[in-house]
Amino acid sequence: MEILKKISNAKILIKNTKLEKLGLNKFSNYKYFTPEQVEKLVSDACENQGLLTKFDLKRNELLELYQASTIYWHATGYRVNEEYEPAKVEHFGISTVEAMAAGNLPIVIAKGGQTEILGKELLLWSWLTQEDCIRHTIKAIRHPELLLRDQQIAQNRAMLFGQKTYLSKMKQLLST
Repeated sequence: MEILKKISNAKILIKNTKLEKLGLNKFSNYKYFTPEQVEKLVSDACENQGLLTKFDLKRNELLELYQASTIYWHATGYRVNEEYEPAKVEHFGISTVEAMAAGNLPIVIAKGGQTEILGKELLLWSWLTQEDCIRHTIKAIRHPELLLRDQQIAQNRAMLFGQKTYLSKMKQLLST
C-alpha cells in the first residue's frame, strides 16, 4: 500500500486531476487471494484515493478510455529483474502503441519492448522507480505545452507500428 500513499501525495499536488488504472496483470501472484478478491481490494483502495479502476474491458470500452485520456502509464515488470524473469516484462507493448495512437503521452517502465516503442524522442518519459513515474506525471501536468508536443510525437510514432508500415516492410522482405 506504499504506492497508494505516494499516489495520494502526488494527487494533492495535481488537484482536480482524474487518474485511471486500466487492465489486468496476468503475472500477478494470486496465491492468497482469488482474482475477484484482488480486483475488489484494488478497486476499493483506488476509489478511496479518487482513482478509477476497471478490469477486463471490452475492446470498444478500452478505446473510448484511450480517446478520453491524456497520459498512459504502464508498469508491467516493475520490481522485476528482467534478466532472470523476462516473461514478467512487456515484450512488445501493443497497449502502449494503442494509447499513443489515441494521443496519450506514454509514461512507461523502461523495460522490455517499451523503450523501443518510445524511441529516443520519448525515452525521457520512461521510468524505473515510483518516484520517477510520479515526477514525470507531475512534469507533464505542470507543463501543458511539453505535454501537447510529446503527445503529438507519440501519436506520430505510433504510426511506425501500424498496418501500413507492417505491410510495406513485409512486401520488402518477401521481394528480396
